[in-house]
Amino acid sequence: MDTETRISGSVVRLTIDLSEPTHTRFKTACAMTKRKMVDEVRAFIERRTAELEEDAGRA
Repeated sequence: MDTETRISGSVVRLTIDLSEPTHTRFKTACAMTKRKMVDEVRAFIERRTAELEEDAGRA
């Protein structure tokens, strides 16, 4: 299941600036592995948020 099907509640948009080479590398890597960029970014944010929340609990 991709992360898009797990979105519940209201949706907000996040815009980030990337260098063109970074964007191109990410887009190419996703295409080569048949993954959607948006799903990869959402998965990263979910993982990293959990890590940060865990770290905050240790403070």
